[in-house]
Amino acid sequence: MSKTTQRDHTERWLLALLLLVSIGFSLFIPYVFWSTANFQSIASQIPVAGVLTLAMAITMLTGGINLSIIATANASALVMAWVCTHLEPTFSSMVLMLLAGASVALVVGLINGVLISVVRVSPILATLGIMTLLKGVNVLISKGSAISNFPNYVLALDRSYFLGVPVPLYLFAAVALVIWLIWPRPAWPPDILVRFQ
Repeated sequence: MSKTTQRDHTERWLLALLLLVSIGFSLFIPYVFWSTANFQSIASQIPVAGVLTLAMAITMLTGGINLSIIATANASALVMAWVCTHLEPTFSSMVLMLLAGASVALVVGLINGVLISVVRVSPILATLGIMTLLKGVNVLISKGSAISNFPNYVLALDRSYFLGVPVPLYLFAAVALVIWLIWPRPAWPPDILVRFQ
């Protein structure tokens, strides 16, 4: 059995399992499972996991591995939270918050890239080390406690709906669309994407 055939069988079994679980919930708790509130709850939880999944997928499809993705996201979120809770809620502070979060991610990515490409550290070891370091930094930033007193523009983003769908889900769809648009095309180097045969 080829790897492609085996992968197809795995995907079919996973799809069958998903269908079976959905049928089970539909039978036992139909008024909860098929409720609008439940779908909105699921839709509000998908974006964060979805963006992280896309980031990991890009890394793995190009032949790499990154164990520090979640720790990097947490570090970016904590820095953004610190900025928006220590500055007046203005447009400038919102832009600064976004730039701060993006800068953290870029710096961590650069460090990972240097360790792997220049220093020649194994990707799994390099990203594992960065992940461990970031976990400590994250605790240092948050001081081990939850961050509160977010400005209204942050809270509104999480609580806003458009046509009954949480706004963060639209943002996730936009990110997925951008990645799809810039995904490797024939004009790209042929070895940019690992082919699983």
